[in-house]
Amino acid sequence: MTISKLIELYDAGKYKTVYSHCRKQLEWNPDDLYALFYAALVQSHFRMYDVALENYKRILKINPTEQHVHCNIGEIYLQQKNDTLAIFNYKREIRLYPKSYQANYNLGIIYFVKKQYIKAVPYLENCLNFVQGDEKIAIANMLAQIYFERKQYAKAIPFLLKHVKKNKNEECIYMAELLAQIYHQQQDIYKELAVYHLLIRRHPSNPMMWNNAAACYIDLKQYQKALKLLQKALSLAGNRRGYGCVRRNIKKIQIIQTKYNGGGGNG
Repeated sequence: MTISKLIELYDAGKYKTVYSHCRKQLEWNPDDLYALFYAALVQSHFRMYDVALENYKRILKINPTEQHVHCNIGEIYLQQKNDTLAIFNYKREIRLYPKSYQANYNLGIIYFVKKQYIKAVPYLENCLNFVQGDEKIAIANMLAQIYFERKQYAKAIPFLLKHVKKNKNEECIYMAELLAQIYHQQQDIYKELAVYHLLIRRHPSNPMMWNNAAACYIDLKQYQKALKLLQKALSLAGNRRGYGCVRRNIKKIQIIQTKYNGGGGNG
């Protein structure tokens, strides 16, 4: 069986066929790197971690710089919840192959989950150079959250603007809302409002975009504009739960207008 056929079978999920071939090949040549590697992959798939580790270690004895091996060992330790050894092996993979996406990604995720953001950032930033599409947006979302939580607004704003302008799918709502929150904390209501108007144009059926823009108009004391947006949000929400904030904002305006007899700016 050719190497390309072996890879094709593995990618197709024909694990038993792959494993059977690898065992026969290893009987003939115990140092066959491809057979050892794919046998270990199949063993890991079926959670035969101890024998998989033995095969990976045999590979490293034959070729200490074999690509993907340290990364796959790290994956086994990660599955066994041994973060220390997982981190150790991912770092070894990166020392040998700095552009290893999987090693960079897994290290970034481990540190992100642990909230060790300073350690997570360089690995996640590396990953942005290796992927496109939804994977890139997911990584960008994590980085945006880190910049936001660490109050690195000078870094967060251009990063968020770049991704929000470039990507129009649902995943980017989160980044746009982070950008709006930064502007809110900086008391830059007009920029916050601009973000929500952008989201309304892109996602006009989302009641929260209309509600959040209305909240900006309330802060600006432009109550009639706010009411118009809140009525739209209410019509979109219908009887669905989770949109009590829309009704609360309407009530807030009614209380303000009653108190000041409709004054205080009506947009």
